[in-house]
Amino acid sequence: MKHAAMESANVSILLVDDSPDALELYRTVLGDLGLNLITAQNGEEALRLVKDNEFAAIVLDIQMPGIDGYETAIRIRSLEKSRQTPIIFVTGNYKDEQSAARGYALGAADYITKPFRVDAFRGKIQAYAELFRRTRKVLEQMRTAVPGVERERVLVAHSGLAPLFKSAGWPDKLGVEILECNSIKDATEWVKKGVDLVILGSELSDGDGFEVARFIRQNEEYATLPIILITGQSPGEEVLHKGFKAGAVDVLPMPVNLELLRAKVQALLSQFRQIRSLKQQYQEIERLKSEIENTRKRLLEIESELDRLASLAV
Repeated sequence: MKHAAMESANVSILLVDDSPDALELYRTVLGDLGLNLITAQNGEEALRLVKDNEFAAIVLDIQMPGIDGYETAIRIRSLEKSRQTPIIFVTGNYKDEQSAARGYALGAADYITKPFRVDAFRGKIQAYAELFRRTRKVLEQMRTAVPGVERERVLVAHSGLAPLFKSAGWPDKLGVEILECNSIKDATEWVKKGVDLVILGSELSDGDGFEVARFIRQNEEYATLPIILITGQSPGEEVLHKGFKAGAVDVLPMPVNLELLRAKVQALLSQFRQIRSLKQQYQEIERLKSEIENTRKRLLEIESELDRLASLAV
């Protein structure tokens, strides 16, 4: 319970009203929810607070001296950090549906009139605070996810290159794990287990290394895996054509230039990390969208239940 209270205290609600009595009412109604209640008595003050703080929701009076609630909302929406912050318009002078429509058109999440039902108001604020907490939690997970913490796995399917790479310090210099084999069977098994780049000999102990390249390219799960093909001769056009047709991103002859090969591997792994990072961000965004949608549904359920209770109380 203590942890939940501390978490709630980190959620801020901005209360904007030119009436000190109204602000005191808000504090009384919301004071036991464990939220950080911040107040402003005009639109200019509210905008300064929005620029410097992150709010779960903004309760905004419409009739205020200076810039009114509508203009304040327009300016709040013009700021990148508050573009999606829920705004609850409050008015003591409800005129007609057109006024409410204007509020919603400006991005209002809700439009309520004074005097308002205390339980309904509290329920709405609690729901927006919960939505904010869940959203922030997922975003924090995205920010703290560090791509590339685990070492990439480089498969060297060649009879003699892996020891050279290890003696040249590749594992530490590139931050990779070197896996080695010299057969089609072992190479395909390693690919199935998961590798991030393949350095492939054109001739393996049990057959043509090109067969491994074709296996990789013909399987959707591995199709984007970078392959560097090492030939036993200076590659002519025929060998180059065969290698690139099989799916290699580069074809190099023996004896291989270790520094050149290391630079190519480094560049390919850098691209791989960027792609992986984008995939991770996409996955997190999809999860975030799901979290937000579930919370929105919960908010609608709460509002529906509060409306039902209100109708019974009349």
